Amino acid sequence: SMIQGLLIKMEQLTVKAGDVVIRQGDSGDYFYTLHEGHCAVTRKDSPDGEEQFLAELREGDSFGEDALVSDAKRNATVSMLTDGLLMRLAKEDIIELLKNTLVRRVDN
Repeated sequence: SMIQGLLIKMEQLTVKAGDVVIRQGDSGDYFYTLHEGHCAVTRKDSPDGEEQFLAELREGDSFGEDALVSDAKRNATVSMLTDGLLMRLAKEDIIELLKNTLVRRVDN
């Protein structure tokens, strides 16, 4: 039932090649799954440093969970290499679903 709750709350996001989905240093707001397209993951070691390519994400990959779980800033930038389709889940929805699951476990 928890997975069904997550799926119901996910929203579809159509993106274009070149769109920045998450930016290094921003606060975590969403968890993403990639349903269509390809993304580049990059990082700068310093604000004036060169952008370093870390990985390419493809259909079926997910990203953005680190900043949600740790409440830290985004540690990389994810940009679309192609047009695509993402599904995303807001941080508040994840927290609410986790709270409800923990409450049910404590009550049982």
